[in-house]
Amino acid sequence: KALELFSYDTLSYLNRGISKFNAKKYPEALGDFKKFISLNPKNPQAYYNASISAKNINSFAEALQYALQAQKLGLQVPPQYMQALQDKAKPK
Repeated sequence: KALELFSYDTLSYLNRGISKFNAKKYPEALGDFKKFISLNPKNPQAYYNASISAKNINSFAEALQYALQAQKLGLQVPPQYMQALQDKAKPK
């Protein structure tokens, strides 16, 4: 409802994305994180959230790109997570 009334409120996308993620609705969560990122491209946590959502739908190359952007913006992404994404994102 908040998004219908206040579509300019970017935090609504982030919060809804987190709720969808917690409900294991990863494609929907990813969509909300992408929308939040388009409105607020300097938030590293949003990129990391998008990365985990993409990973959970087996979109490893996309997950890797989001994780790299999160790192670029200063977030400490666990090295094991980055390595796992790199391994999964490699073409076979």
